[in-house]
Amino acid sequence: MTIDFDTLNHVKQLRRVDLRPPEKLVQQILRSGENALTPLLELATSVDLLDEDPPDCYGPIHAVRLLGELRSLQMIEPLIRVFDPYLIEAEANTPPSIWSDDVPQMIGRIGEPAVAPLRALADDPTLTIDQRAAVLQALACTIGADESLRPAIIAELRERLAASEDRALNAHIVMALSTARAQEAYSEVMARYRAGMIETDIAPAATVRQLLYTSQRLKCVVHPFFERYESHGPVPPQLEA
Repeated sequence: MTIDFDTLNHVKQLRRVDLRPPEKLVQQILRSGENALTPLLELATSVDLLDEDPPDCYGPIHAVRLLGELRSLQMIEPLIRVFDPYLIEAEANTPPSIWSDDVPQMIGRIGEPAVAPLRALADDPTLTIDQRAAVLQALACTIGADESLRPAIIAELRERLAASEDRALNAHIVMALSTARAQEAYSEVMARYRAGMIETDIAPAATVRQLLYTSQRLKCVVHPFFERYESHGPVPPQLEA
């Protein structure tokens, strides 16, 4: 196996470029194509860095976003398997929160080819509830890349909700339906709330009720690379609200 040392060096630089990488570096990495996948995945899944001081804490975010540009199926499972409660519950606008918001969207950018592996992961008994939550969000986000997937993805999420007796899993299913703005599922979602079958600490009914009709998250899936930085951060700590 030939090691592309130029690409390795370019990816390593992502840990030293602070809030957003320069355009020249981004283009150098993207031109490497498949040669960039392994080093980008290594950095993107180094989630311990998210708690480091800047600029190290931004490296995994840059790497995840570049993986979203490459749209490789190889990135799906490694990214999903590093999710944990800390990342899911991180304070908004912090590096862990930005990373955990980005991952399902970056996987969703793959579109239809991502659906089968995501379905398989959704039924994988070795995944934690937080990892399955990320899978369900990624499934919903594929619609943002390919609107023709909407009927099948919404139908699958509705079927999963009807079949599940797990209150926590049901909460994550309705959050995925909310991401997809699945108004057609409103009645059955609310029925599951009335039956006490959704963990409201994870998915408050009022939040879900609103998002089923107003969520704009699917539009974020296809944000151009640098527009994502403008819309989703990170921002300098002194500017955080």
